[in-house]
Order: sequence, then C-alpha cells, then structure tokens
Amino acid sequence: MRITYLDTTKGILVLGMVLAHVIQFFAADNAIMTLFSRWTNLVSFSGFFFCFGYAFYLAYLKKENIATERMTKNSFKILIAFYISAISFRLFINDSFSFLVIIDIVLLFDIPGYSEFLLSFFLVIRFAVIFSEYIKKAILNKSLFLLSIFFCFAFTFIDYSSINSPQLGLLIGTTKYPAFPVIQYLPLFLSGAFFAHKQIGFSWTYMALAVFAIIEFMAITLIEGKQPSRFPPSISWILGSFGLVYIYYILSILVDKISHVSELLRTIGSNVLYWLLASNILIFSLTLRIERKSLTLHETIIAYLIIVCVIYYLNTITVSKKVLQRT
Repeated sequence: MRITYLDTTKGILVLGMVLAHVIQFFAADNAIMTLFSRWTNLVSFSGFFFCFGYAFYLAYLKKENIATERMTKNSFKILIAFYISAISFRLFINDSFSFLVIIDIVLLFDIPGYSEFLLSFFLVIRFAVIFSEYIKKAILNKSLFLLSIFFCFAFTFIDYSSINSPQLGLLIGTTKYPAFPVIQYLPLFLSGAFFAHKQIGFSWTYMALAVFAIIEFMAITLIEGKQPSRFPPSISWILGSFGLVYIYYILSILVDKISHVSELLRTIGSNVLYWLLASNILIFSLTLRIERKSLTLHETIIAYLIIVCVIYYLNTITVSKKVLQRT
C-alpha cells in the first residue's frame, strides 16, 4: 500500500523548491523572497533525501530479496535526468553546447548547477545496492544506526578544499563546485528508512530534537552573522535541515487528511523526478526571455504559477495517455 502522506510531503517540497529556483533566477532583491529561498534551501534536498530513504526502505530494503536489477534500472533513470538537466543548463544558461561539453558532463568532469543534486540520488541507490545488508542491520540496531550517523557527520570536518576530483566531490564534498555529498547527507536517507521501519509519526521526543536542531542552526547564524556552510555542508547545516524536515513530515501527515489539497500534492509528489527535470528545463529556457534578477514579487509569483500550471498540465496529459492505453 502506498504511503500517501509521503507523497504529500514530497509535493510540498517540490512546490517550495520550484518557487525558490524561480526566485533565485528571476526575482529582484526582496527580503521576503530571500528569506523564503534560504528557508527552502535548508529543507529541500534534505527533505527529498529523507523521503527517498523512507520510500526506498518500503520498496526494497523491507523485502527479503533485494531487487538489484530494478534498483539499478531506477538509478540510471535518475542519471539520464541529470544528463538532460545538466546539458540544458550549459545550453541555456552558459550558451555552451558542443561534443566536448557533453562528454565532460557524461563522464562527470563537469557538474553544472541546479542539476548536481540528481547525482546524489543516483549515487545513493548505487551505495544502497552495495551496502544493503549493512543498512538493514543499521536500521534494526540502534547502536549501529547511531554509529553510522556519527561516522557520516565526521566527514563534515574534512578539508574540503583538498578534494580536487569532481567525481569524489559527489561522495564527500568539495569547494570546486556546489555539491550535495552523499556521505554527509546519508543520515537523512538512513533516518527516512528508520522512520519507515518504525512507522514513526508525531513524537514529542523527535519534535524536541527537531526544535533543538533548528535553534542550534539559528544560534550559529546569529553568532557568526551568516548561515552555516551549505556548499560544502557543515554539520550545523545538516542538523538544522533535519529539524525542518521532521516538521514538514508531521505537517504533511495533517495536510494529507484534507482531501482536495492532498490530492493535488500527492499527484505532484508521486512524480518528483518529472517535476524536478521539467521545472529545471523550463526555468533554464526562460532565462533567454526574462532578464535575471529583474522581476518584482508579484511578477515572480505569476511566473512561478505559470511554470507550475504548465508542468502540471503536461503531467495530466501523460497520466491520461497511460490510462487510455490500459483501456
């Protein structure tokens, strides 16, 4: 049985992320939009990684026999989505399109912006295939689970500037380009799998931990006068993101009970890869017509609504076609 509130969570994350990207590309300086963009930056990737771990456990790790072939097939779908998004970024944003550019992207020597997060999902599946038995044990054993979390967090203290390989940067981080390193964010994936295994909903203990993580993030921001590092990620950034992810998760369980709203969010959340890829291509292509950082608050919202409506409509056409084919 599909966990509907997980799709609701992903739907909320998708809509927030698309708006944040529209703001980052097209909005003129505005305090409200800047605050929303930073808030969304903190929760989006971590939220998707948490949901990915949750769904991954139910689809694969919960079963006695790991569906390696199916996992591999799904991972390469994500890799192809990265290639499409990355090539589109170079084409529309940098006006750079050549055989050498494509080869560099395919071999992961070139990791364009707003596409790199897709590689993290590709790699975490490959990682889960190799270490599936260990991940299962970690979810069942609290001591091993916590040890795994601390081990991953330890990588946030490495000298990121010494990581020069773009491929290695995808795993453990680098200062050469914005990356969401799999190892450092793996605690979110493991937490999602753990929540799925335990069927955790609202808990005062987890809410207290979430609030503490957010307060810790805000305190460091106030003390240092800037946010904890996102690229490459600091431990404060990842802990702060977990706090927001849990609040989004609980909020989604409540929103999932509101039929009309949840139905829309579930439709979006059940097709995350499509939404991430389609929104990227639309936003990248719009830079050819809309000047960067030029839209007012109202114009930004209008542009966002148009993008969302176009993607949603195209999605309904695809779904309708599948239904007609079945009949």
